[in-house]
Amino acid sequence: MHQRQTVVFGTIGTVMFVLLVVCTMFWLNIIPFPFSREFARAPKPTVYTPCLIDGATPVDPKTITVRVYNAGDTEGLAGRVGAVLKKANIPVSETTNWAGKAIESSAVIFTSKAGTPSAYTLRAFFPKATVVFDPTLTGSQVDVVLGDKWDDATDLIGTPSKDDYSKAMVSAKGCTPIADIPAKPEDK
Repeated sequence: MHQRQTVVFGTIGTVMFVLLVVCTMFWLNIIPFPFSREFARAPKPTVYTPCLIDGATPVDPKTITVRVYNAGDTEGLAGRVGAVLKKANIPVSETTNWAGKAIESSAVIFTSKAGTPSAYTLRAFFPKATVVFDPTLTGSQVDVVLGDKWDDATDLIGTPSKDDYSKAMVSAKGCTPIADIPAKPEDK
């Protein structure tokens, strides 16, 4: 009887362990789930690029408060870029590593609706950057996230010219008017 109990409980324990390992591999997407699970997939996030209002002019850079984040592998990048912005008299409140999703471009400028003119003004310093609405930001705070494709030589202008500011103050193609951006998009 003792031997039979050992075999039964040993078999049950082994089967449960194998099921735990297989289910964990499904959960971590190491192996694909064998059945269609469209209902369980997260919706593709909606990213809004806010448009400038007609006739918007650059904001005085000294009034823009910026946080600079490093989302790439280059050590000290946020600090170096923050130092360049401080040299241009732009208040930099924080320079640190990015804890959000990976940034696959050179730079992204996150802004609130109120900070949109400030974000576009900062594009004079970051000509390749894209401006993205972030519902978690309030006021005119602007976050600059430096990505994996950052290049010090082409992605940062230390002292923008009037022409750089003029180019920066043009709404991005495919942008969404500020009034049409929901206050709290379904995805963050």
